[in-house]
Amino acid sequence: MLQELFIDYRILVPINTDSSAKKNDIYFVPALLDPGSPFDNWAYKCKESWMTTICTSWLFIHSVPSNLMELVSASVLRDLNDLGKRRPESVSSEASAIAQSNSSPLLGSSQSYTSEIDRFHVHQMLCWRSTLIVKFRVEVIDKISRERKYSNVEVLVQLVGQSCETCVASENLTGGRQRLVVCGKGPEGGNGQRIWSGGYGLVLGAVERTINSYNGIRKPKKEIVCPKCLTNHHIRKAKTWNYDYVKEYGDREILCLKGHSVNTGLICGLPQKLVLEDTAESSSSLCTSTPVSDIFPAVVVVGLYDRKQNRITKVGSGFIVDKKLGLIVTAAHTLFNLTMDRNKADKDYFDLKEKGTAVIGIIPRSKDTDTRNGPARARAIFRYMAEVVEPVSRVELNRRDVCVLRIKTRLHEDVGDELENLFQEERVVLKPKKLKNLAVSVRIEHEEQIRVLGYNQGGEGITGAGQVLNRTIDLAKGYICRLPEDHGHEDKNMLDRKEIVAMCPTISGHSGGPCVNQNGEVIGILSRADPVDKQRCYIVPSSEFIPLVESARKR
Repeated sequence: MLQELFIDYRILVPINTDSSAKKNDIYFVPALLDPGSPFDNWAYKCKESWMTTICTSWLFIHSVPSNLMELVSASVLRDLNDLGKRRPESVSSEASAIAQSNSSPLLGSSQSYTSEIDRFHVHQMLCWRSTLIVKFRVEVIDKISRERKYSNVEVLVQLVGQSCETCVASENLTGGRQRLVVCGKGPEGGNGQRIWSGGYGLVLGAVERTINSYNGIRKPKKEIVCPKCLTNHHIRKAKTWNYDYVKEYGDREILCLKGHSVNTGLICGLPQKLVLEDTAESSSSLCTSTPVSDIFPAVVVVGLYDRKQNRITKVGSGFIVDKKLGLIVTAAHTLFNLTMDRNKADKDYFDLKEKGTAVIGIIPRSKDTDTRNGPARARAIFRYMAEVVEPVSRVELNRRDVCVLRIKTRLHEDVGDELENLFQEERVVLKPKKLKNLAVSVRIEHEEQIRVLGYNQGGEGITGAGQVLNRTIDLAKGYICRLPEDHGHEDKNMLDRKEIVAMCPTISGHSGGPCVNQNGEVIGILSRADPVDKQRCYIVPSSEFIPLVESARKR
């Protein structure tokens, strides 16, 4: 009798909804929750450019039901408890079904992805009276490679007043309005597939089901918050779209009032397959005006040489930017051990005892190596040794994944596969001869067609990654899908890193290779591939390394 009374007055909120159970034995007790602030455990901004925060909110114009957050928290806990009873392999499909049935019609259908969520589980749950944070651990199996990977997804649910500093898109709100905010933070690749399928869609569906259960109140205004505003501005200054407007807008790029272009697939949970169908044909039939055979001779292999072990320990790509001075631009992470935490880095040159030296492989200009017939015969040989000249500070290395090398010496003989003969007697080369450099351009445009050139070290056919040092150049084609921001983060704790995002299937070993436009001009160098979406990559724009090249010319 007392138990039923507690349930009627919401002192106890049942969580176990299994109809086969004889009684409810799991309860949520809202009165025990701490009213304190949760923001020691949550941040809207992401330091890594492959991460993003997507956000849906309900703006209450008038009063908010007094027990809203209690019912929202109970609804989320109930769905998670129900999923916990399922077999592990069915968790993902059950979560997807719940999210799609209880949330918006914009959520993705059962279309297949390049990689799929195999299972996920709740890593941590934190509850306050007005806030709920759920941290998910997502397990993914790549459909092509069958490789098993893991990601973290964090979901925030918060009821907050417009005067609070943690209220998103509240700069111009008046009248004491409140927002119920649902945010998901995780990998952006694949239109945020891991965010949506890894817990965010589930929580969003539970929240919307709770809101729709209220009768006799004016329905709140449902809005979608611009993720780029959350990344680059104070969260109070973020702009929003009306949910119904986005639904009618369709599957394409949409602009917020600050001019940010965002793919509706990301903010609405559409599978990337649907987004790319219209562009697949244009991406596969790129029209280029500069033959790749004219570009190949300027693209080099860059290897970090360990003199003590007499071997190459790391391999990447690069390009010659100044043939007279022998200057080469490449990715810094090939020569420096940059950690995932960009605020610090390990010792230079991967803890090598002496100053790092790079061995440079070029495609020679000779009758024996004819590159006119394509990359199959465009093979590099090791000829030069080079040293890092820029940047000279650790701060610059943390800020951008790029460095400039200068050729210092030439090997006594050209070396191909006989790497044991690589480092015999060297002779000084003051003016490297017969080098070719590429022109550099700072002009980039949305959907501009590109090519990324480099030396694949990811293995091919029966050859596994790292089994052999590949010296045959290849290329990947794609297009620009996001331009670098013109301003840094307003949050001074965030790193000011400018990057181009491209849809281009790059491979290990391409890092540092030039990204060229149709005219053969370098608009940036490859930094890395997206850890989730292998069709997506990040490029350091040329505007970031031009000052380093100019400084190197004066040294």
